[in-house]
Amino acid sequence: TRLFVMGLATDFVVSATVNDALEGLGYGLSDEYVVVLVEPGSKGIIPSNTEAALLAIRNHPQGFTTDERQPADAMRDLCDDPSWLRYDADGVAHD
Repeated sequence: TRLFVMGLATDFVVSATVNDALEGLGYGLSDEYVVVLVEPGSKGIIPSNTEAALLAIRNHPQGFTTDERQPADAMRDLCDDPSWLRYDADGVAHD
């Protein structure tokens, strides 16, 4: 299962939505469940808070971010090969 999230206030409402979804993993959701924040479809308010929110998402085992410009491309690519979405806390992609 894949949940794609985007919207305004990455550092507040959007990150809260992602966190709520990731917390759902503690209620018996499978390890195959992932939450993907589509960065180009999101906008933060306070830059330092936005970066902290992105790092928190990237640090979660089922949290991913993508910088794909077209959300449809992000969804298609994740469905085909999710490995390209994994970024570490420094924003470095891993194979």
